Amino acid sequence: MKKIQLCLLVAIMLCFVTKSFSQRKNYDIKNGFGIFGGLTQFDIITDNFETTKGNGWIAGMSATVNLPNKWYNLSYGMQLSENTIGISGRTSNIDLSARELEYKLLAVQLGFMWHAKLAGNYLF
Repeated sequence: MKKIQLCLLVAIMLCFVTKSFSQRKNYDIKNGFGIFGGLTQFDIITDNFETTKGNGWIAGMSATVNLPNKWYNLSYGMQLSENTIGISGRTSNIDLSARELEYKLLAVQLGFMWHAKLAGNYLF
């Protein structure tokens, strides 16, 4: 009878201890998503060409991923931009007069970054 009571006591104690301490802590996972955009003014500074400034736009999106129990976070994003620029040049070898030629530049930039968690649970 004593062995049954002891086994029952051990089983009940293991259930309570296991339930109380073996489960992971609930973490605040804060993932972020952002979109952005703007207007740009683009120019190339060079001694080889005569250029004039042009206008354009930029737009993009980014996402941040929080990794619990790590000392860093990850983020990734993409930017699209389109700019114009005027360059002084000739349209053909026959026509010797210089005129401004307009160029459009389309660019895509992809980013994948690591961010260190300097403050937070690690300092306090």
